[in-house]
Amino acid sequence: MVRVTPRDAPGEGGVGRHRRDTAWQPSGGGRIPEIEGLRGLAIVVIIVYHVWFRRVSGGVDVFLLLSGFLVTLSLLRTVERQGRVRFLAHYARTFRRILPPAMVTLVGVIVATVLFLPRTRWQAVASDVAHAAIQDVNWHLAFGAVDYLASREAASPVQHYWSLAIQNQFYVVWPVLITLVIIVGRWLRIPRRLALALVIGGLFAASLAYSLKRTPVDQAFTYFDSFARVYELALGALLALALPFLRLGRWPRAVLGWAGLVMLMVCGFVFPGTAFPGWAALWPTVAAVLIILSAPAGESSAPGIGRVLRSRPLTWLGGLSYALYLWHWPILICFLSYTDRGVAGRLGGTLVVLASFAVAIPSRWLVETLLLGRTSIGQRTPVRGFGFAGSFLVVAVAASLGLGGYTDRQRELDLAAASDPVRYPGAAYLVNGGELPDVPFRPSLFSAKSDLPELYDRDCQQKPREPEPIVCEFGRPDASLPVALVGGSHSAQWLPALQAVANDYDWRIISITKSACRFQRVWGELSTPEKRSCSEWNAKVLPLLAQLRPDVVFTTSTAGRTAGTDRMPGSYIPPWRDLAAIGIPVIAIRDNPWHRSDPTECVARLGPRARECGADRHAHGLDEPPAVPEGYDLPTNVTLLDFTDYLCGPDFCPAVIGNVLVYRDRHHLSATYVRTIGPYLGQAVAQAMGWERG
Repeated sequence: MVRVTPRDAPGEGGVGRHRRDTAWQPSGGGRIPEIEGLRGLAIVVIIVYHVWFRRVSGGVDVFLLLSGFLVTLSLLRTVERQGRVRFLAHYARTFRRILPPAMVTLVGVIVATVLFLPRTRWQAVASDVAHAAIQDVNWHLAFGAVDYLASREAASPVQHYWSLAIQNQFYVVWPVLITLVIIVGRWLRIPRRLALALVIGGLFAASLAYSLKRTPVDQAFTYFDSFARVYELALGALLALALPFLRLGRWPRAVLGWAGLVMLMVCGFVFPGTAFPGWAALWPTVAAVLIILSAPAGESSAPGIGRVLRSRPLTWLGGLSYALYLWHWPILICFLSYTDRGVAGRLGGTLVVLASFAVAIPSRWLVETLLLGRTSIGQRTPVRGFGFAGSFLVVAVAASLGLGGYTDRQRELDLAAASDPVRYPGAAYLVNGGELPDVPFRPSLFSAKSDLPELYDRDCQQKPREPEPIVCEFGRPDASLPVALVGGSHSAQWLPALQAVANDYDWRIISITKSACRFQRVWGELSTPEKRSCSEWNAKVLPLLAQLRPDVVFTTSTAGRTAGTDRMPGSYIPPWRDLAAIGIPVIAIRDNPWHRSDPTECVARLGPRARECGADRHAHGLDEPPAVPEGYDLPTNVTLLDFTDYLCGPDFCPAVIGNVLVYRDRHHLSATYVRTIGPYLGQAVAQAMGWERG
């Protein structure tokens, strides 16, 4: 069986390279070719599944397990030789090795973003890079995954940094935990390895139980949740503790090794990405455990996979794995965005892989081999080590802040320019025609994604999983006519139009809106947290409206989807009837067209006049008014509005109208464009209600 001799290790066991004077010596000497080979296998499956299949591979889970395995061996060696963990030296050595390559890649991502990604994404990438630099990007992505607006954005070019963030969080906490367990174990006179095994085993069980419980309920968040992933690192730590006591014969090792190899290779096909972490992440981590257990000690002719792991191609790939992992994902995302593809394809994928190697090889040589391996910069004292690593972090954060600051400045210029109705008539151009000034459209691509109604800035839009209604007011507090804006984000998007004429009609606007939740009677199986929350929210909104007694409720009349599916759901009718029973009128506006792809991304690629960026009015079924669902009668308190003529011409719905960008994403209108509809919407509401203009 493999012989384990604790030796010095820097503490970056994951996708980063581990120093070759490390703890595990299956082939003797100072190198660990089997570990390098396992890294090589892991990076191969990651790249293959990411590039050609757009699937989760399980390779990252192998890296997490290796982190727990190798760092635990390193800490044990330090304790056995020096009696304690030297925290400053450990942290300085670890982050000196990990941060420089990661931060160099982040700066490269900023440059690639400016060169290859549409300006609509610059602000989001700047934010993502900043979080990746400070090692909390997994939480940033987790909360973004459940945020209604952020969850619909394209994949971030630094999304893969979630695993690095979890590993670095682990590297900070693990030495403290090991030290505390050893101190308590000494006090209780429990052998060191037994004490560690008991605590780490309990942590493994708790994290696994949490992951199994949360993954089916909230997979999008749990995927990036640190605690849901701790069991993978803890499993590696338990393997490190147990390895010296395991004795397996030659043929059992061979069977386990080949079984582990097959499990790792097919993991991406066995499990969909939505199954991770949960039970699914056990598959690749157990596969890695089997491979590690099978690695023979100096048995070059053994029937196991040791010779495969020690082969020159795999060990070379293992040495390059950190750089390849860092670079392959942003190169893939930039390629897909620049070519407007959903998948890379055979030829495109090959180009992505070749480009990844072309960047990773010199990057690794320059940073890891030359700067980190052949110089003593930052090695002499922990303080210098922290300073060296921190300097790279500062540069990456500065680059992200620079890009973010530039986009913020562009948004400020947008706000000033778009307020000119002569240069930016928007909907008025569809009504009045005439000649348009030759000026850049607004909001610009820098601002499109953040061109939101004011209620988002004031935190008035309830989140998808929160059931309590939020009531906010806009306009003069002493205005005589309360207008309630109720429903989901497609109701909320009309706030700028109502605000634009609120003073003219003496309106006080009361917003009660919630993301991903229409004003309706929620039917069917409440199978997700969002559906359960929406049902509870709607049940509370009706009594709230009865208490507030607005003069009218403004909401949506249809549920738009992609071409040809605009319809009035039957679930809308019951709450309208409930409002009729208490004497509250309803004005319901037809939903806007939904696009198959994001018009802002299209405009960024093809320009504002490209027909591909708009929508065919006939294909969306917008020529005829929406029918009332079969079996229902429209309540007498409901007035239907159809403002399609303010979004579309006779046959076509452009992406830019009157020098104003109509959409901010695939199916939400920009606040700037909605504001230009204000005079027409105000007139229609006043006419329906019999109100006079003030």
